[in-house]
Amino acid sequence: MEYSPINSCVADIGSNIGADRQTGVSCVTFDTHEELLWMGNASGHLTSYYSYTLDKYTSFHVDHNNDIRDVLTPVSGVLALTKDSLRLSKRRGLTIFTHKSELLMRDMQCMTLLPSGLLLMAGHQEKLIELDIERVKHVRVTDIAESGCVIMKQHPQFVCLADPNGKITLRDTVSLKIQQEFQSHSMLSSIDVCGNYLITCGFSERHGNYIADHFLMLYDLRQMKAVAPIPMPNFSPYLIKFLPKFAAKCCVVSQTGQFNVFDVGDYSQRYIHSIQLPPTGASITSLDVSSTGQALAFGDDHNFIYLYGACGEVDFNMNSKQTEFADPIEPVRPVPITDLCTPVSEISPFPYWAVNDKLLSDLPPDMCRKTYRPVPAIDPDILRTIRMVGSIGYAPNQGKSRLQMRTAVTADSANGSKRNSPEDNEMPHRYYFLEPNYDKIDKDEYDFSRYNHSPFVGLDSTLPNSYSNNMIQALYFIRPLCAGIMGHVCKKEYCLVCELGFLFHMLDISPKHTPCMANNLLRAFRTMPEASALNLIFPDDETIRKTINYVKLSQQWLRFILSQLDSEETKSSNDVFEISGDDQQSNGNKSDTKTLSSGSDQQSTTTQSLSSSSSSFINDLFALSLLRIYQCKCDHQWEQPHKSFPITLSYPTDNLKCTEFVDLLKHSVLTEQTIQTYCEKCAKYQHVVERREAKSIPHILAINTGLDNEQAVRFWKNQVDSMSTNNDSTRYVPTSVQEMPTPKKACRYGNNCNRSDCKFSHEKNKESTKDIVSWIPLSFGITVDENDKIDFTTSSKTSETDCFIEYELMSVTSVVKKNEAHISNIVSAIRVDKEYFEHRSATDEYHNNWFLFNHYSINPITVEEVVSNDLHWKVPSVLIYVRKDLNQLHSNLLAMNNAVTEDVFGEDLNLASKARRGSISFTPLTIDEMPKKGDFVAMDAEFVTLNQEETELRADGTRSTIKPSQKSVARISCVRGSGPLEGQPFIDDYITTQDQVADYLTKFSGIQPGDLEVGISSKHLTTLKSTYMKLRFLVDTGVIFVGHGLRNDFRVINLVVPPEQVIDTVFLFQSPNFKRMVSLRFLAWHFLDITIQSETHDSIEDAKTALLLYKKYLELKALNCTDEAIENLYDVGRNSGWRVPGNDD
Repeated sequence: MEYSPINSCVADIGSNIGADRQTGVSCVTFDTHEELLWMGNASGHLTSYYSYTLDKYTSFHVDHNNDIRDVLTPVSGVLALTKDSLRLSKRRGLTIFTHKSELLMRDMQCMTLLPSGLLLMAGHQEKLIELDIERVKHVRVTDIAESGCVIMKQHPQFVCLADPNGKITLRDTVSLKIQQEFQSHSMLSSIDVCGNYLITCGFSERHGNYIADHFLMLYDLRQMKAVAPIPMPNFSPYLIKFLPKFAAKCCVVSQTGQFNVFDVGDYSQRYIHSIQLPPTGASITSLDVSSTGQALAFGDDHNFIYLYGACGEVDFNMNSKQTEFADPIEPVRPVPITDLCTPVSEISPFPYWAVNDKLLSDLPPDMCRKTYRPVPAIDPDILRTIRMVGSIGYAPNQGKSRLQMRTAVTADSANGSKRNSPEDNEMPHRYYFLEPNYDKIDKDEYDFSRYNHSPFVGLDSTLPNSYSNNMIQALYFIRPLCAGIMGHVCKKEYCLVCELGFLFHMLDISPKHTPCMANNLLRAFRTMPEASALNLIFPDDETIRKTINYVKLSQQWLRFILSQLDSEETKSSNDVFEISGDDQQSNGNKSDTKTLSSGSDQQSTTTQSLSSSSSSFINDLFALSLLRIYQCKCDHQWEQPHKSFPITLSYPTDNLKCTEFVDLLKHSVLTEQTIQTYCEKCAKYQHVVERREAKSIPHILAINTGLDNEQAVRFWKNQVDSMSTNNDSTRYVPTSVQEMPTPKKACRYGNNCNRSDCKFSHEKNKESTKDIVSWIPLSFGITVDENDKIDFTTSSKTSETDCFIEYELMSVTSVVKKNEAHISNIVSAIRVDKEYFEHRSATDEYHNNWFLFNHYSINPITVEEVVSNDLHWKVPSVLIYVRKDLNQLHSNLLAMNNAVTEDVFGEDLNLASKARRGSISFTPLTIDEMPKKGDFVAMDAEFVTLNQEETELRADGTRSTIKPSQKSVARISCVRGSGPLEGQPFIDDYITTQDQVADYLTKFSGIQPGDLEVGISSKHLTTLKSTYMKLRFLVDTGVIFVGHGLRNDFRVINLVVPPEQVIDTVFLFQSPNFKRMVSLRFLAWHFLDITIQSETHDSIEDAKTALLLYKKYLELKALNCTDEAIENLYDVGRNSGWRVPGNDD
């Protein structure tokens, strides 16, 4: 491949550079993501050039005192390393962070990105520094030789470090332990590594002077030894670089500008190129090769950049991202010289005025003095309504002055630029839908704790139909509902009540940094034909998802889930609410549904047994009991009882009828309307008047706002604007989230803190929420007078004769959307009871009890933000109000015990019709064998794939996961860990599935096509729920699971096991110095001298092997030689390539 000059340019040296400063090019780097060439010089200036034309793109200063020594271009921006600092900037020049460390960063020289995403830095110092550029935090510091490191290159297996004395060290990319060392030249000038070769050039010491060597040192990394040197008789090599697309081709250049591209395997044929350097004695200082190998870039010490290419128009990358440019400047409109109408002021540049007459704009100096506009006085209404938070005051916009009106920048004035048209109501980042890095999730490297600022557990957002995550959280934090659902168990395979109870149990015991996965619940949800009929199943096509009305979707989901829970709970064959007689006697009156009956001075109670199958606790908590009274024009009147779960707001045509939210709620519940229905007296369909009367109000009011149409949104906006104009309260809630204070973490000293400038919150300074006025009330009351008339009010009890029930806001579920180009997201603001904080041992850490749940991102928010109504990007869809005494009324639900008992082992059913009794591969547990707390159980599981993983190929050749594969458990095996039948399995269940299997993974799972089919399987086939409850019983009992890779097994099974109940041989035999996890097959061969998994995997065999390995570990621990055994394991593994001799060969 022949290279010819394409372009050259003078590098930008920046401004305010002293005459004594050097300004030569110190490094050139091709961008690996965009068509950019980066240049850093000795004066600390960084400049980028676009494409092969070398058009200047950005230019900015990095360090005013030191030169730029290395440049890297990750996805997040451009990294520039100087002597004592590291700066990450966007490609447009904006600084993201500047990192310095006086102790660790004294004389830096080089850096590289590790496969883990960490940044490795080194220099003339004894430390290797690993930095997490996402958190800007040092991860690890490794000691090296005193000579330090001046050149660093990345290889898939090693990090190659070169010191000033010519010594090259190969270190492991994970542990950074030394793997091999080479001694090349007396002093190195450049090294590079690619594929199987490492090549160097440098100087040799002769009579006290360093003279350039006329040869290159070549090393074969497969054999870890030097190959014959490559002679360079024509010039002295100074810099060398491999061509990425050709594993054996490299480019070598001298300081005087001669360079050559040749193959290290055949260097006989060469063509020497010569760079036309300035005649003033310039020398080459830097070299880089583009990722395509089509372009070479050189820099010299006279600020010149030279670009050579294999053709006239070269590409720096194969699939470069589009570079973002600044908005173009509109050209000046030409004005003909004969134009007499255009004012002279519009002509640019201004023409020279040659006449002697003065222009009209030539005003005398006394009329051109600068006079500043006096500061107007603050409006008294603003001073009256202002609320001080620290030194900042907040007040509602009175809208009296034109300057206070929000104005939008038109597309014409901004040239259509998004950056020039900022949105006034920008959505905060905590509301954004976060899509995690799937590659890091698979490796358990994704840090979910960065997004969870609460003691509670989030839900995984990567599953299909996970839009309902935050609405599930809203149900979880209703204590009686949560306790009642967790106490339900039935035999139905796909029961939403059971699956929701299992999920609530996981949210109870899971650590907060690990989000739970609702895949079993969503699996049962997909099987419901009603869910599909209501369009609640999310489509995979992103373009279709953008057209979905998420407000309507969330309201339909709530209506469906409550109806389904009530139906399944009512039809359950088990007596879910079975409690002792003492509990029934003490709690019976507290759990009754309050009924508004006629002729009573107070609210009476109707005693109902919770164990009755005619009414479920879902009905008691949520059902609004109404009496529909129909009046025909023939004077015929009849009544019909009706129950409704969520209350859907009905908006009147006249806004004046509902000036407050409670008026709208009353209008929606006790509405009167004309409908068409059948009249028995007229014997035909007639227009009749329907009037509704409330017979009983539920303890939990679930309200659908109905903001899925323009009329409702317009009504809501009018009411909010009306309240902001007419309200006189000092605590009115602003509609913009940006105007609200951010909640603070509780001070560790509590009310004993005496610091006046303390930045944390204190209980004594906590503001009351009673004075907050908003369209969504934080509380309201329901009153019943002597005539059984129901009324809704925001005030306290008005009369001694009235029955008053107070409701408080529990959660607000909203649909947020940044703009039309983005997909909507459903979030929930939830008020958390103190019992949940006590359960998480976080009572004193948080004074605020309102949290925003956004899948696995959880943030504390203020009450003002909860009830704010910024309908531009945030539309409330579901409101949940609960009675203030809800927990006391349903104390019997809160006292329910765990519903999963040892009876689950006695209900073992085989669904396979062709399975024979003698083919069962396990021995069921007897009553005397039931595991107890602390007993060992070996476990393993096998899986099948439901859909293949979707990946994309990046410009640097690495693969990135776009959509992860979905796995489904296919086989679960549990083996006794102690007792007379130790080593015998007591669970070996094949799990049937209704989902279509894309890949059975037979080589790794042992599952054959047909093993999971009810009609043709000969295995012990059962449902996932049946086996899941057995595992749940073992977890609740406190048994200790032993296995290999159990973290992944439990994740797919959707089971949370406390860490103290898991012994994973993956981590028992993992070296602390290496990231590699050793396979079960290699561990069995090395420690047990047995060969497993010869053809396929068998979960019983794997579970038994893991149990034997654990016992072997205990033996090694008793002999105090575990560390030596693990080090020997890794030595044997590296020498054998981690293959079992004989079989794997």
